[in-house]
Amino acid sequence: MLVSHRYRFILIKTRKTAGSSLEGLLEPLCVPEGHVVQHAVDEIVTPAGIVGARASGKGGRSFTAHMSAKRIKKALPRGVFDSYTKILPVRDPFDKVVSWYWHVMPDETKERVANDFADARSLFRDWIKMRPSLNTDEGFYQIRGQRIDCLLVRYEELAEGVAAVSEAIGVPLDLNSLPRWKSGSRLHKEHAAADYYDKRAADIVRARFTFDFENFGYDPNSVCPS
Repeated sequence: MLVSHRYRFILIKTRKTAGSSLEGLLEPLCVPEGHVVQHAVDEIVTPAGIVGARASGKGGRSFTAHMSAKRIKKALPRGVFDSYTKILPVRDPFDKVVSWYWHVMPDETKERVANDFADARSLFRDWIKMRPSLNTDEGFYQIRGQRIDCLLVRYEELAEGVAAVSEAIGVPLDLNSLPRWKSGSRLHKEHAAADYYDKRAADIVRARFTFDFENFGYDPNSVCPS
């Protein structure tokens, strides 16, 4: 997560939505001049703003990369959360779950399925059906069950989203400066997310990500219609 007091915005970092890349792009607006942006960073709190600890390996920090809206609001001075522009990256749940699947896959398993998409697809379907739950980001979007007012940055329309952020905060942003810190874990990128699913797997995602489908305009029947 990021807070910029100079430009009055908060980035609420969700999972598998290009959140880390957006952090890297916006971080210079949240720190004193001269700060060098790196993927791993400890918590930074200055008059310019706040950078949550990211991939630092250190615990016990007040501000971390992934924080719910409720935690962020509670940690900031009264009135800051409500008055600042909230930026929220989102992603089609079907694609998000595929990305998560590759992200948590052990390296030895990746080697086994690297040359055969059919194996990767079969393993995905087994993986999603055996999981007791799929993590959602509903806590990032809501406080006491109410959706917070945010500027959405869609993973599928990143250029448009960055342009909207630029306009909202009044700062030119260069999409070419967007770091690609976590883009290498997914194999078989020639296959769309829909290629991974059968109906049962799709139904699991539809049921678990109801909030995302209902609030962010993604089509729950774009994959294996129910």
